[in-house]
Amino acid sequence: MIRQKEFQFLLEKYSEAINEFWLKEKQFIKRIIEKKGRNFNYFEKPLFNMFITFGDKDKLIERINLDIGFKNLNKLRKGKSFILTPGNIPLIEIQYLYFLIPVSNKILWRPSKKYMELSKKLLEYLKKHGLKSIKITTDDMGKIIRKVKDFDYFVLIGTDRTLNEFRKNIDKTKKILLYGSRTSASIILDLKGMKYVIKDIIYFSHSGCLSPTIIFVKKDIFKKFQESFKEQLIKFKNIFNEKEKL
Repeated sequence: MIRQKEFQFLLEKYSEAINEFWLKEKQFIKRIIEKKGRNFNYFEKPLFNMFITFGDKDKLIERINLDIGFKNLNKLRKGKSFILTPGNIPLIEIQYLYFLIPVSNKILWRPSKKYMELSKKLLEYLKKHGLKSIKITTDDMGKIIRKVKDFDYFVLIGTDRTLNEFRKNIDKTKKILLYGSRTSASIILDLKGMKYVIKDIIYFSHSGCLSPTIIFVKKDIFKKFQESFKEQLIKFKNIFNEKEKL
C-alpha cells in the first residue's frame, strides 16, 4: 500500500526534476518548439505557469488532495501503468505523470512523436532524480494495446478514435482516466472578459485544451465586442511579435 511519507518523498523528487529541467533546458525547449514552426512567445508564459505549479511540492500535494485525496490514494496498490500524451501542447505530460508515480512500480509512456525530443529530455531529469520506473515507447497503438491491456492504471489523452480503441480492449475493472477530443466554449457577459478569451486564444498558439472553438457573447454587448475584438486580438499578438524582435 502507498504510505503518505513515501508519496510525499516521490512528489518532492518529481518537483525537483521539473524545476531543474526548466531552469537548465529552457533554451532547448525554445529551440525545439521553434523548430516545429511555432512562435515560442505564445508558449513561454503558459509553460512557465505549468512548471511553477508542478515544480512545487506543496502545490502538488494540494492538487493531489483535491483531485484524489490521500485516503483514496492509500487504498491503491502499486502496479503497472500506461500513459498516452498528445502533441498539441509540448510537455503536457508534466500535468499527468505525477499522480501515476506513487502508484506505479512501472510506467510505460507513449509521448507524441511531434515533441519526442522534449519528452526524452524530461525523462533524463526524472531518472536523474531517482524516478527510474518510467520507460518511453514509440510502438504503434495496436502493438501498445496488446502490450498494456493487463496493466493496472491508465492515463489516456488523445482523439476519441484512439481512446475508443483502448476502451474496446482494456478490462473495464481497470482504473482509467480518459481525456478525449473536446470543444471549449467561452462565455462573454461583459467587455472585461475580452482580454481573458484573447489570452486563451493566444496562449499555446490556440492549440491548448482551453483554446476556445466557440464564443458566446451577451446580446446587448455583441456589437461593441465585434467592433473591438479583432483590434484587441491584433494588438495582443503584436506584443508577442515585438518581443520576438528583441
